[in-house]
Amino acid sequence: RIIIDSLIKMCVNTEHYTCCCCSLTTATYVLGVLQLISTVCFACTSDWVSFTMQLIISMLFIMVFVNPYDARTRKMLFYSVSIGQLISIVTYIAIFLYLLFTDDWIKDACHSTSSYVQQQNCLDFAKTGLIISFCWGMAIMLLFIFMIWQVLFFGWKEQEEKAENGGAGKTSDGYTQA
Repeated sequence: RIIIDSLIKMCVNTEHYTCCCCSLTTATYVLGVLQLISTVCFACTSDWVSFTMQLIISMLFIMVFVNPYDARTRKMLFYSVSIGQLISIVTYIAIFLYLLFTDDWIKDACHSTSSYVQQQNCLDFAKTGLIISFCWGMAIMLLFIFMIWQVLFFGWKEQEEKAENGGAGKTSDGYTQA
């Protein structure tokens, strides 16, 4: 229970709707700029499938840039990003399992070893490296996903709260009005 509470309070202050000393609107802007950079990078590398998916999310971020206090847009952004991140987690796991249960890539990596013992050690080392890399990669990915989910979720909830209160309650920088 204490660990979960600590994780929830890790990034977002839900009392003042801030993240890392800035408003959730500003944090969403930062995420949006990073998203736009990612979209441009996918276009530059001609990865058109990733570009298309990133473009859809980028359009939602642009909608937030234009109308930052619209709870419906923030809700759509949260759900769209969540779906995309869940797809990336499933894809990451599927690729890991494929690599774990196929040996072609390992045989290519270990083809220069001469003896059976060296080759077996190379195969074991490659699989161990794959598992360690997967665990570290998954931990880092989940950490970033959790932080992004917090910013987008509480940013959406902040705007819902403002709409319910008729715009009163919190200022645009996320602090309670006096």
